[in-house]
Amino acid sequence: MKIVPNDFQFSGNEKIEIAKVASDFIFHYKHIFMSSKVNYSDKEDFGIAFLADGQVFGFAGFKKFMSSMNHVFVTSDFVVKTGEKRISKLLIMLLLSKEVKNFVLSQYIFAYKGVKTSVYTPHPVSMKYRGVYELAERKKGKLVYQQYFKNASLSEIFKKWLQTKKK
Repeated sequence: MKIVPNDFQFSGNEKIEIAKVASDFIFHYKHIFMSSKVNYSDKEDFGIAFLADGQVFGFAGFKKFMSSMNHVFVTSDFVVKTGEKRISKLLIMLLLSKEVKNFVLSQYIFAYKGVKTSVYTPHPVSMKYRGVYELAERKKGKLVYQQYFKNASLSEIFKKWLQTKKK
């Protein structure tokens, strides 16, 4: 899979897709694109690559063991380095799409209603998830965010993100 170039920016005409990737594939790119402060030693059950016109701009990994009855657990979600602003926000919005919901169903044979994830931070909120996900739990140094899947496609969510990005 080809990664988007460092100076990549969305024009608004891209075709947004997802593709299954092995946990080893995500693990490799975590070392390149995630902060060294993050403990990412746990491997996911599987992962998804997010593509714009066939080139990868982000990844997400899932783990059933850490999921609840309603929410599948996202162990990691990260984007590659680009010239695009707010691309992390796009990725977490795309995680709520019909396509991701159906893909998770096909992998786990269980109809989760949404996603949840943990953020390890000393701050009271995560700016990345704020406004998109609900803060479900706050402990010292740890925030748990969750949100239900939307009845919207990758394309519809991408268009919405483009509109909010322009503000």
